Amino acid sequence: MEIISLLILLVISTIIYKFFEKKRIARYQGEYVEQFPYDPPAMAYAYLKSHGFSKLENLITYFMLKWIREKRMIPKTVESKMFKSKENIHFIFPDNFTKGLHKHELRLIRFFATASKKKGLTERLIYRKVNARSDSIIEWENQFEKRSLFQLSKDGIPVANVNTIFRVMKDVVGQSNIVGTNENQSIDFKGNIYRLKNYLKEFHELHKGKSVDVEHCDDLLVSAALINMQNEAWEQFSKVHRHINEQSKFSKELIQEVEKIANYFKSAVRKRKREKRK
Repeated sequence: MEIISLLILLVISTIIYKFFEKKRIARYQGEYVEQFPYDPPAMAYAYLKSHGFSKLENLITYFMLKWIREKRMIPKTVESKMFKSKENIHFIFPDNFTKGLHKHELRLIRFFATASKKKGLTERLIYRKVNARSDSIIEWENQFEKRSLFQLSKDGIPVANVNTIFRVMKDVVGQSNIVGTNENQSIDFKGNIYRLKNYLKEFHELHKGKSVDVEHCDDLLVSAALINMQNEAWEQFSKVHRHINEQSKFSKELIQEVEKIANYFKSAVRKRKREKRK
């Protein structure tokens, strides 16, 4: 009986939470921020995951795009041996690809690099390694999340997604999540995520008739991947820059390839967790 009562309370709380969350989102219409509200963006992962903005595959997509932008991971187009009209993307790791990386990011990029062979890292090679080493991926994500939680807590940003009715109602009626004064922080961190999403969704309208630096678009695209908005952002950027495929470090095809690889991580982890529950 107690379990049924708890389930009913959980359902009611979720419905009320979503209702007030919609009102919260509506508060930010017409408001924008032009860059990710935390530096470095990946260190906000614990918060983003807790509040439904990000998942493992988004974090992997973010890091892969970041490494491509930083030339730690260089995409190379190769003609398919089986289908001459098809081109595959291989990833090459230069000699200094690990320079300056912190240990959690270093561990992840080495995971990719050690799956690589002489001609580079292929989709098939990373697929095999991800499925063979799913426990390592789960452990890595847990450790990265703990590091993120520590950093956010240090900066005074509350991470827990508090689903109680009273807390949600307090947020909606106007009492923002005050999170301290560190320069990495914003007065309303969650609000600034919504403002960034607004900026990405309306980028074309906001920059119509203006000159926008492609480097700025590339930076934004990497951050957008962390909140699963890379495709929407790319569509917006391509309306501002007609030749963005030639000028950017990214292309639509490259983004799709990165997403495909990131989804291997999601599938492997989900499968392994199901096995452990049996």
